[in-house]
Amino acid sequence: MQALLKGKIVESNFINNKTYTTIAEPSADEYSQPNSFKVQSEHPLGNNNDIVNLKVTFGGYIKKKDYKDKQTGQAKVFTEQILFLSALPHNGQK
Repeated sequence: MQALLKGKIVESNFINNKTYTTIAEPSADEYSQPNSFKVQSEHPLGNNNDIVNLKVTFGGYIKKKDYKDKQTGQAKVFTEQILFLSALPHNGQK
């Protein structure tokens, strides 16, 4: 599945021959916390504070974790969505 992501580069890290860039979307208003996403890519996507428009693919999985409810003692399951975003090559990148 593919999507378009527009936002500002907050930080980038190079780990195991991949670049991981944190991108913050614009806030809905001055009081809202912006959505932030970590995007994996083969090459740097820009510099901190650059505004980028990216085509990304995403995938992921569901991670389940058992826990005990502190109030009732009942066994329950917490379900967490793990999401991965990968930038698609552009402008001649391979």
